[in-house]
Amino acid sequence: MIDAGDADKYTLDYYTTINPDMNEPPFKYRTNYLADALTEARRIQEGGGCPLQITQANATTLNREELLGALARLNALEREQTGRSPQELAEQVIQEMDK
Repeated sequence: MIDAGDADKYTLDYYTTINPDMNEPPFKYRTNYLADALTEARRIQEGGGCPLQITQANATTLNREELLGALARLNALEREQTGRSPQELAEQVIQEMDK
């Protein structure tokens, strides 16, 4: 159940391993900012986890395919633009995706 204060937050659904037990519900990370959710998805993926999707108010913001594309773009930007913070790069990716 989502608290009324969490209703407008972005929610990242994820598993902590790349081969999760699909009988278990995914973990959830909630934040007020899409860039934070994208940055957290990247951290989870780099740590061997499996980010699934980002939603807001029960609507999908980034489905699995879009999320993986955003993470690939985030990694490419990091290689191209060294010195920028992960947050700045995530915000650029979101802007490019028109989200």
